[in-house]
This record gives sequence, structure tokens and C-alpha cells, in this order.
Amino acid sequence: MPVFQTAQVAQFLRMCTPPMIHFLPNFLVFGCKNEDFLKAVNLWPDNVIESFLKSLPSCDESKFTGMDIFILKNHFRAYFK
Repeated sequence: MPVFQTAQVAQFLRMCTPPMIHFLPNFLVFGCKNEDFLKAVNLWPDNVIESFLKSLPSCDESKFTGMDIFILKNHFRAYFK
């Protein structure tokens, strides 16, 4: 997987408040590996984004809490305005 593409996902996660970079492996294992995938997710309705986030696999100690899902869902909207 090209480093540049994964760096796009890493940048997206780093820009969250608080940063969610620790979830990078979760996105990559699922196949969300570049900005094109992130942009596609952003086009989905809120309930589908929430389902997507809940379906991401847990990696190591990185498990999504309800707050993580709320932050990420809202970050999708803000990041691609």
C-alpha cells in the first residue's frame, strides 16, 4: 500500500479533536486506505457513517467508544466542507 495514500488517512485522523490517529490500523485493515475512500464515506447519510464506524475492526487496544464514533462522524462532515 503506497505510503502517500495511507498518509492521507493518517492526516484525516490526526486532524480530529482529539486526534484519532491510534485508529489508523482499524481503517487500513478494513480497506479504507486513502482519501478517495474517506470522501466516499462523507457522502453517505449519518446513520450509514455510524454503521461504517461501528463495523471497523478492533486492532490491539483500539476499540471505538460511543464518543469516538461521534467525533469521527462529525469530523467527516467538517473535514470535507
